Amino acid sequence: LAGYREADAALGGLGERLDDMARGVRDAVNGVLATGYPASGPTANATSRPVAVLGASLGPQLDGPVSATSFNVTLTNLSTGAETTTTISFNPESQSLSDLSGQLDGVGNLNASLSTDGRLQLQADSGFGFDFAPRGGPEDPGGVLGALGFNAIFAGQGAADLSVSSAVRQDSRLLALGQAPGAGDGRNAGKIADLAQQGLAGLGGRNPGEAFSSILSEVGDRAAGANARLESSSTLEASLEERRSEVSGVSLEEEVVDMLRFQRSFEVAARYLRVVDEMSRELTGLVR
Repeated sequence: LAGYREADAALGGLGERLDDMARGVRDAVNGVLATGYPASGPTANATSRPVAVLGASLGPQLDGPVSATSFNVTLTNLSTGAETTTTISFNPESQSLSDLSGQLDGVGNLNASLSTDGRLQLQADSGFGFDFAPRGGPEDPGGVLGALGFNAIFAGQGAADLSVSSAVRQDSRLLALGQAPGAGDGRNAGKIADLAQQGLAGLGGRNPGEAFSSILSEVGDRAAGANARLESSSTLEASLEERRSEVSGVSLEEEVVDMLRFQRSFEVAARYLRVVDEMSRELTGLVR
């Protein structure tokens, strides 16, 4: 996608559509992973993407469609394995990031706070870890956790900079491909694979293949139009050149013949002058 984005100017300004597609795929995949269980197990801390106004409604500040939602947060005692699950309900249209922080801070053994740059920071008590896996419960249908960037695999704001997050590149076990603890749980991996055939909200209801094919089709149409205009311009140029030659009465073939004739005449004259010069020198030598 980045390569196509760099060619945006030449392709007639399709960059915004490529950016929309990149964000649509990013949000869909990150949304699945947000309520997943990573192979590395419960995490001790996590930080969200920043928002501009902590006390304002969260929805309008998030990059992507969100709605009223609910999700589970589970605190695990890392020594005993005991789990405590709490369901959080949240409406981003009427509640703020401060409200969400307050709810999460009320969960036992979990501390939530807001940073000065507008990020939600979560920290488990010592000896505990947490996760957002549904365990058969709600899976954040409103997409708030995904929009905030929890468990995200993709980073970037558009086609030019879409990339795998540095944390996942360093440790692939952070991929939240399961929905509950236990080896072999890859239900989220299956969900991500299914996205290829699903209509995504961020892509106007089309699946990724359809969205990309639509962009390529438009690129092809614009390229064909550009080629047609180029051929038309070339034909017009040739016609004008022919007309100019007719009006001026100049024949390029005759001009070339005359040029060669003048060149040969110059060469003959040069040889003649060289012979005369040599003869003059010889005569001068005899006189001396």
